[in-house]
Amino acid sequence: MQRTSIAWVGRAELLVDFVDDETRLAIDRYVAFAKGGPALFPSAIERAEELIGPLPEALRYLYRTCGNGHFGAGFRPLIFEGDPEEARVYDFGETSVVGATLIERDHVTDDTPWPPGLLRLFNWGCAVESCVDTLEPRLRVVRYDPHWLGEAPEAEIPTRAAYATDVVGPQQASAFVVERESLASWLDLWREGHSLAELQRMGEPRLPS
Repeated sequence: MQRTSIAWVGRAELLVDFVDDETRLAIDRYVAFAKGGPALFPSAIERAEELIGPLPEALRYLYRTCGNGHFGAGFRPLIFEGDPEEARVYDFGETSVVGATLIERDHVTDDTPWPPGLLRLFNWGCAVESCVDTLEPRLRVVRYDPHWLGEAPEAEIPTRAAYATDVVGPQQASAFVVERESLASWLDLWREGHSLAELQRMGEPRLPS
């Protein structure tokens, strides 16, 4: 079935409905290195999609294979057991992917827009997030850091300016910086021992000391 709409981004887009070889192999390598808990049943993934819209097949594959979060570098759970609406009472640092998306949906305004298709998968604390751009075929990984808001002109962050400026405006755009151009390369960096929490603005990882 071809998926042609994403309810939670507010516009119709075409999602990649297969896992490319690069991403599948990276996920398989990641799983072998950092196996999580029991894999999610398809019914749980379907329930998550009922609440926030269809997901790229690569993310379904990741959660089916690795488990419901808390594995490796610290993926959020995709969905909590029980009533997902309870996630609304939590903050971004404590909730699931579904919960974070529902919270975002509740709070997005014209003054605080959120880029379409950007899904919060990691929370590093202090409101810093690693997100996946689900509208990019290779699932680009993007750092959101509200502490950077208005800090630098667009010319100082060329890898990110073109991505977000037309969606959130120049002041908000400074908070969104590309970490890696694909989820596959991001997962491989973590597996190889790089500190993903300390990725620099231009996508240069720091090696562990």
